[in-house]
Amino acid sequence: MEYTKLLEGQGLSEEQIKSIVKAMWKNRIFITHEEHLEERYQKMRLQRNLLKKKLELAEKAVKNAQRIMETQEDIGQIRSYYEGKMNSLKQEYEEKIIRTRIDEAIRTSLGNTRYPELLAAKVDKSKVTFDMDGNLTGIEEQLIALQREYKEFFSGPDSSGREKENPGTCFNLILQTDLPIKTARGTSI
Repeated sequence: MEYTKLLEGQGLSEEQIKSIVKAMWKNRIFITHEEHLEERYQKMRLQRNLLKKKLELAEKAVKNAQRIMETQEDIGQIRSYYEGKMNSLKQEYEEKIIRTRIDEAIRTSLGNTRYPELLAAKVDKSKVTFDMDGNLTGIEEQLIALQREYKEFFSGPDSSGREKENPGTCFNLILQTDLPIKTARGTSI
């Protein structure tokens, strides 16, 4: 129902109604339309609840993002720890390979001598290195010095020009004896 019709229903004349409406405008008094007030209230309440849910979801998303960031930082720390560990193991592995190659080169160089293990212990491995081409340096000088110092351990041609036999291994010494050798099964060789 309109406001003017309400005033007419109260028995006011048309002039009185116009003067009342004009006075309301001058004094800034307005009448709101209160049609479907309950429906509008329900819609606004529904919108408020939806916004409240969106806010809760956004807060949860922020918390999850913070947890993920913390987890990623933890993962980054764990990753850097294991990368460091891996690099140190790689370095250690490469050093072992180099030491093994040096030991093998020394053993190969002393392979035709008597007591190669004893002579290998006399080599200063800190002076043996690899050059850019992967060749050993510093071993020849030491082997020459060992050969001068321990002539009796190195085989070579004797005064007649024949190659001396190297009795350096235990197996060669056993084979040179006349004693019977028993195997693990108890049979003699």
